[in-house]
Amino acid sequence: MYPELKGKVALITGASKGIGRGIAEKLASEGLQLILNYSSDETAAQDTILLMDSYNINYQLIKADVSKPEAIADLFHQALAKFDRIDIVVANAGIEMVDKPFTEYTENDFDKVFDLNVKGTTRKRINLEPKK
Repeated sequence: MYPELKGKVALITGASKGIGRGIAEKLASEGLQLILNYSSDETAAQDTILLMDSYNINYQLIKADVSKPEAIADLFHQALAKFDRIDIVVANAGIEMVDKPFTEYTENDFDKVFDLNVKGTTRKRINLEPKK
């Protein structure tokens, strides 16, 4: 359906389940090479690997907490080491608000949500110089 995408390299954050996995599956079906990021759910990540193995594509699964700038830089370093380029970034990772009334939020609750859902998708500068 989108032949111009075949062979491109896409990085998808939060790719182990939900919308991220759906995006990964669609891009895999179009023949893209994928960098699949997840943060904590090992079982979901393994399920995603099984799904990706059903497509004839090159992919890499990378665990990284994209709410942390140093983890984002490491994610990009690992991806670039394997693929030499990244053509598309899908900043999908996110968490739901903490399950309690907003008036009961602690500063830590707010920071956790804000760091991933806002800062994790808007990092302006990441040092991508090769590691020495």
